[in-house]
Amino acid sequence: MPFVYREAEQLWHQPLAGSGSCVDIIKEYVPGLIGLPTMAWRAGVNVMEAGSAKVVKGTAIASFEDRTFMTPSDNALAFYVIER
Repeated sequence: MPFVYREAEQLWHQPLAGSGSCVDIIKEYVPGLIGLPTMAWRAGVNVMEAGSAKVVKGTAIASFEDRTFMTPSDNALAFYVIER
């Protein structure tokens, strides 16, 4: 199940959530991830393999190791907005 915040594009130029880290932003806005510890997060579909036809705009995306989100300092986290 993808975790989606459909208004992700509207966050540009808005005050940052929490400390402003990518984790705080995702945990603030994405239903299903709000307040959930990162150790409980699990990888979903591989965005690079699925492409824009199968990934909804506003989907929370992250880099994982062994299908587990390790620590914020070792991984990247964002909203999927557009494929370049």
